[in-house]
Amino acid sequence: AYRKPTPRGTMVLIKEYRIVLPFTVDEYRIGQLYSVARTQLMEATEGDGAGVELIENRPVTHPAMGEGQYTHKRYYIDRRFPPWLRAVAPKSGSVLEETSHNCFPITSTVIKLPLFQKFSIQVDTIHLNDDGSSDNVHKLSPELLAKRKVIYLDIGTKKGRRQENVLRRRRPFHIPEQTNWKGSS
Repeated sequence: AYRKPTPRGTMVLIKEYRIVLPFTVDEYRIGQLYSVARTQLMEATEGDGAGVELIENRPVTHPAMGEGQYTHKRYYIDRRFPPWLRAVAPKSGSVLEETSHNCFPITSTVIKLPLFQKFSIQVDTIHLNDDGSSDNVHKLSPELLAKRKVIYLDIGTKKGRRQENVLRRRRPFHIPEQTNWKGSS
């Protein structure tokens, strides 16, 4: 995946979440597009001061990931804070900046909090049609590979959903529980 060099002295945490799903990458993409559109619609219609501002949205050819879509968004989250925190937090502390290269099945997203100029989170995602056993899909160097922690999430069973607290919120659709679904493909 696309990775910018990390400045010296920067703290880097590498967590690789392997979320094996009981459907194909193409089916996931349809659900992802629906979820993003639905969430943005809900945010836009709530009228509580929170929301998403789309600053830039354009086609892009990324040198490492290929053709896709570049987006730059600003998230206003102050109405999500409790009243006591809104009273003391500066307005600039309640805005998140997101830039993303979505070259599905590969995406790279950077989230920044402008109040803290050195704070950023980079999320690199690769969607694969496999059972989560592919190793080093992000092509990490041996140094970064040694720092990586792999976390497996199984949301295809009730036990997995309960253990990982993945689906605590109300879901717009239901995925029926399937036993031994990983071994059936």
